[in-house]
Amino acid sequence: MNLQEISDRFEIQDAVHQLVRGFDRRDWHTVEHLLADTVVSDYTAMLGGEARSRTAEEQTRHYQEQLDPLDATMHAATTLLVDLDGDRATASVNILTWLRREAAHDGPLWSNGAAGEIELVRTDGRWRIARITVRPAWAEGNRGVLDPAH
Repeated sequence: MNLQEISDRFEIQDAVHQLVRGFDRRDWHTVEHLLADTVVSDYTAMLGGEARSRTAEEQTRHYQEQLDPLDATMHAATTLLVDLDGDRATASVNILTWLRREAAHDGPLWSNGAAGEIELVRTDGRWRIARITVRPAWAEGNRGVLDPAH
């Protein structure tokens, strides 16, 4: 492994960790800055629906609309492995999530563990997230915390 590959791996790991920290700190500027101009998000195995392609601004707004109503969130990205392929990369990561909304019927907490595949592209000298795919390993608690009407 050469110095560029080592540097790339650290930058990719930082991007993944900054993303989940951005969620929890509600740092939407950082989240948007980490995303490619077009990003595909695929949470279908966890939340249903369909994979969506959005601009970085639209995807950030989507995250904000889902997470801002919550009282607290905690995301942890662990066991991160990076596959490099020139200016493209895939980060395989385990993601642990705790979402809390005190006013939710049927309990205030939903937690889950998932396997994530995060595809990145090097654009203008920096790594940006182009696709996020999340597949659940387990979940417990009240998924209704994500529904403000619940």
